[in-house]
Amino acid sequence: MVLNVLSRIESLRSRNAKNANAINNDLVRVLCSKDLLTISYTKIKSKSGSINFGKDGERLDWFPEDLINEIIFQLKDNSFQFEPVRTEPIFKGNDRIRLLEVSSLRDKVVQQSMLFILEAIYEPTFSDYSYGFREGYTCRTVLKKLRYSWAGVKWIIKGDIKGCYDNADHHILINILKKKINDEIFIGLLWKLLRSGTVINGKSVYSFSGTPEGEILSPLFVNIYLNNLDNFVQKVITEHNFIKSVRRTLEYDSIQSKICRCITLKEHNRASSTKFSKEKPLQSIKLKKMKKSTPSKEITDLLYKQVLFIRYADDWIIGVSGPHSLALNIEKKIEEFLAEELKLTLSQGKTEVICSSKGNIKYLGWYLQNVYNPTTNKKLGGWKLRTFLPIKLIIHKLAEQNFCTKLGRAQRKKGWILYPDNIIIEKYNYILREIRNYYAPTVSFEKCMDRIEFILKYSCAHTLANKHRTRISNQLSILPEIRLDIKVKTKNYIWEFNPKARVTNEDFTV
Repeated sequence: MVLNVLSRIESLRSRNAKNANAINNDLVRVLCSKDLLTISYTKIKSKSGSINFGKDGERLDWFPEDLINEIIFQLKDNSFQFEPVRTEPIFKGNDRIRLLEVSSLRDKVVQQSMLFILEAIYEPTFSDYSYGFREGYTCRTVLKKLRYSWAGVKWIIKGDIKGCYDNADHHILINILKKKINDEIFIGLLWKLLRSGTVINGKSVYSFSGTPEGEILSPLFVNIYLNNLDNFVQKVITEHNFIKSVRRTLEYDSIQSKICRCITLKEHNRASSTKFSKEKPLQSIKLKKMKKSTPSKEITDLLYKQVLFIRYADDWIIGVSGPHSLALNIEKKIEEFLAEELKLTLSQGKTEVICSSKGNIKYLGWYLQNVYNPTTNKKLGGWKLRTFLPIKLIIHKLAEQNFCTKLGRAQRKKGWILYPDNIIIEKYNYILREIRNYYAPTVSFEKCMDRIEFILKYSCAHTLANKHRTRISNQLSILPEIRLDIKVKTKNYIWEFNPKARVTNEDFTV
């Protein structure tokens, strides 16, 4: 029976992959499968931190079979109701508070089952510009795209949608879903989920817009909602891309012609058996060096236009190779589209058009900057987009978590003194793995990682010394024995993915 359910979901995926406009019927019958609900519960249980209590007080490591039968009966009877979620405040530093929604166990299992079905329908139809919360797409995929496909970008439009999770219109989202789903009971379940609301101070507050951030289906809802933005930007790209007519620089052509003259003169002198002066070879060598440092293409040519786009959840950037007016025009078009079609607004303070060569363009925790290297990428004017590690912001993040002072001086972690030594070391190693795995591909990784490791090493020594009431020097001498993951030489850094470390852009990116 399990294979039967999985084959039906796989058939949905293949059908929508072949036809992007396919209509899907009778989805509730798939949702009411006992095997699908059991698989959903198993997946929720396997996640880290899942053995916590849900909203209803039940442990996530215990799920009775009677509850599955009750859920199936309510789904078939169309009497299933999603309960209001409980909010828990999470302090993010600088007096910032983020509310995390926690739903009941039965609601999580039903949402996970709906996620299997909706992913099979919509995942094959998503745009190639979408990278967030998709299988096979990570932050490293975005990084590779930026490094190898965004060479020669002159302007970068950094966009930020104001409260995308909180301001998504329910009617627009349901109308988008109805284009591919022809099942009123399934659509009704989605309505109940969106309008379930939250519990604040013991009272239920019902929501009329937005998707609960932290719920299982929320990332997929955002990708479905913003897929229209991806399609709109695709039309803008096809309208403005014009790459073929790029003129060669006059300086490069003149140097090339001088080199050709030197070569022909040298061959003529050899044929006529005349002595060739020593100044001519030196002149030829100088010209070849000048040729390597001179761009061959006029990247600032008004005829050369290229638009590139990347979206990770609700964070998006657009790269423009062309005049500044073109970048401003594209930003205005996207702002109008979001306001008219999706009823969303751009944050005026965070959305801006920045020259890529100035640097400090923050995206997904990295700094982006267009670096000039005359020996490479001559066809694109010698410019290449590079990613840098934001060392100052990471130190500020560590200071907020009490690993160091604001100036970067290591200090003890007071909250960890009561833990055993092996737990303290494991926690410090976890932080080191997080930072290494996320920032390893950046240009300034080796140099900046020395500073970060120095702070965490001495913070660990301060913590252990305060716990055992000994000198810091004594604890520094035993750190290698208790396996603190500190490397002595930066040249030994090797970027290898550690499967035990969780690589995200939430915990230690800034």
